[in-house]
Amino acid sequence: MSVTNNGTTLYLCVKGTGLNVLGQFFLNTDNNTGTGYNAAGWTNPSGGDYMLENANLYDHGGSGWSWTPLGAMTFVRNDTVIEAAVPLASVGLAPGAQFRLGYIKNNTTDRLPAATGTFPTVTLLN
Repeated sequence: MSVTNNGTTLYLCVKGTGLNVLGQFFLNTDNNTGTGYNAAGWTNPSGGDYMLENANLYDHGGSGWSWTPLGAMTFVRNDTVIEAAVPLASVGLAPGAQFRLGYIKNNTTDRLPAATGTFPTVTLLN
């Protein structure tokens, strides 16, 4: 999984195999694992404030599986790569901000980070 940005857009990328299926990026934009959605399968809380499911961005509604659709994002994929572009303002981020990120492939145990891992912290470029 890799991340980069410019002044207005967050770019997400996952590489692997069998990726032409349902995929979900979870973004913990307030860096608080006590808020947001805690996706099943990770032993450490994830605190996803936003979810990009395939091309659609959602805002977490407060508890459980409760999501408000925010619209379609730029999203391309094939069997070996997924690339997405999300406006920083759509997820409440700005250049230089930090957030945490995870990815689940097809509602399975295929995930980044691994089930026992903690969402890595990403620092956006200025």
